[in-house]
Amino acid sequence: MRRKPISNGFTLLELLTAISIFSLMSLLAYALMDGVTRFQKAGMEITQNIEAYQKTMQWLHRDITHMVFHISESNFHAGVGVLDSDSGGMIMVSGGLPNPSMALKRSHLFKVGYRVKKNSLERLTWSLDALNRQSAETQKPQIDVLLTDVEQLHLRFYQDRQWIHEWNSKNVSAVHLQIKHKQKGTVERIFLLTGYGLLKS
Repeated sequence: MRRKPISNGFTLLELLTAISIFSLMSLLAYALMDGVTRFQKAGMEITQNIEAYQKTMQWLHRDITHMVFHISESNFHAGVGVLDSDSGGMIMVSGGLPNPSMALKRSHLFKVGYRVKKNSLERLTWSLDALNRQSAETQKPQIDVLLTDVEQLHLRFYQDRQWIHEWNSKNVSAVHLQIKHKQKGTVERIFLLTGYGLLKS
């Protein structure tokens, strides 16, 4: 009586089935990891955008609400095209530079400006020498990009109980700022200047 040979390996069909299952599992695992990576990246971008927006509002609030008016009027100007802005722009002197108890041997005043260049909201700062107009014309400012994807910066100023669009005077009590952002839409803020009361209708 002849015995059937005992198989000590896998058939070709079994090998192909195992490879197919392994390939499918690998594909599913890659798709899952890719989805998690994309989700994490999107979450980080959203967090960074929120932090950039909050930082921008903090800078604007500190600079505008600490505006100092006893400096020469030539240091205050705002309107379309100011600072070579693609949209609205403004330049001013602020007293928001921290100097606790005047411990540092420098003034707390500095010159600061805002503009939109190539869809980026930029903050420009000059040293104290720039309070002199001639020095400001020759001195290059430090430029920091606060927000990207900015389509427009619109500014208005409350003067003599009305909102004006061009400003070259000290007699303003509030600043209305409007930022048109590609993703966030239109964001508006009103900043009351230090030393002024609430606006009257």
